[in-house]
Amino acid sequence: MKKIASISLGPFSLDCNFRAKFLGHDFEVVRIGTDNDFKAAKKLVIEWRDKVDAIGLGLVHDHYSVGTRYFHQRDTDTLEKLAGDILVTTGARLREIVQEWSLRSAQHELGNFFNNAKVLFLSGAANYRLASVMGEFTQNLSFADPVLQFGAPGLLHSLRALELYAAGSHPVLRVGPEDHLPSLAPARRFNRSLLKKAVRDADAIVASYHQLERYGPDELEGKVVLTSTISPVTGLYKSLTALTDSISPNGSPAVTCRPTSGNSRYTRSVSASTANAEIPTVAIFSPFCSATSTHSCVLE
Repeated sequence: MKKIASISLGPFSLDCNFRAKFLGHDFEVVRIGTDNDFKAAKKLVIEWRDKVDAIGLGLVHDHYSVGTRYFHQRDTDTLEKLAGDILVTTGARLREIVQEWSLRSAQHELGNFFNNAKVLFLSGAANYRLASVMGEFTQNLSFADPVLQFGAPGLLHSLRALELYAAGSHPVLRVGPEDHLPSLAPARRFNRSLLKKAVRDADAIVASYHQLERYGPDELEGKVVLTSTISPVTGLYKSLTALTDSISPNGSPAVTCRPTSGNSRYTRSVSASTANAEIPTVAIFSPFCSATSTHSCVLE
């Protein structure tokens, strides 16, 4: 039996230990959270590297590519080196593959679902591959990176602008594509208003859960949300329909949205039919969790 340690900067309240069969192999998975304690994560990597066959790193800053540039994350690199000869991964490559598969699948199965849709990326740099694929269906792309990171008064509206921005901002941030410098954002009230308007105007939003939790039903009503995880405790607002890009050994990503036509000659409104449940129809699957463990085990 192969043993895997998932060491996460996420909360230890989500820790779990389970066994599962995946692709004909037996696995035992141990998930250990550190509550955003990087020093504790380093100690855990050293402690577990001789006890397991592989280590997964959760909620760390992924190395990422924007255009032809590849950006290394020093903290993540430190953890990877501490693992020594043991296999170690953040899952970033798998997420990219499944994100693209999910998007193309929805576009095909739902009949050109994203054609000319207005799509807002709260972190374009962290989702550049997905943005590139989305660009095949619509040119109405917006990226909130400069607003969230530097308090800039405007969004980016093209992949080329995002590439230039990432090249210039990475040496300043030196952390990750979803980080920000609060000291450079004096007009926070204006920026919050700007972002809320951008969320309201969008047909689809690409963001992580922690980026979305600051917005309420007024902004998110009827939106299509593309995300890799939701909160296992509270979920997203019941007004949402979500398209998840996580996978299960026995299932496929949940696609529970329906488009309707809008009034603009250039954009089509993508709205969602709300389920009659108290929480949205959202599936969160781990590659190592069985389909029956939906909502109960998230390896982050």
